[in-house]
Amino acid sequence: MPRHGDYFHEGVMRNIKDPRQGRLIDVFQGALGDVGWRVIADGWQGDFRHVVLQELPALRLGAHLDEFRGRPSAELYAMCGLLLQREFHDWTVPQAHEAILFRSDVQYALNLEPAYEVS
Repeated sequence: MPRHGDYFHEGVMRNIKDPRQGRLIDVFQGALGDVGWRVIADGWQGDFRHVVLQELPALRLGAHLDEFRGRPSAELYAMCGLLLQREFHDWTVPQAHEAILFRSDVQYALNLEPAYEVS
């Protein structure tokens, strides 16, 4: 059964969460404290989350994913955003992997929940 955020493309389920959809409660505000949350929300991370992320070609990328290879269940906007951040910050693949796993500011910028797991 499809979950919220799942969509089908040519019979293959893809996970996508519209970055323009707001949250009732932002879990980062409680996790980071008021000052930390404001720094991230007002910094490049907030701009990325609220401006850049929604402009990324996640739907076009999802149309080209193979149902038998890769990770079609990963959230597509977040993965596009991570690729862009990887280039911008000149990260290696292991550095990008660590950033999405451990850095709250990167998770915030990508509109992911804290402690997001990606393999």
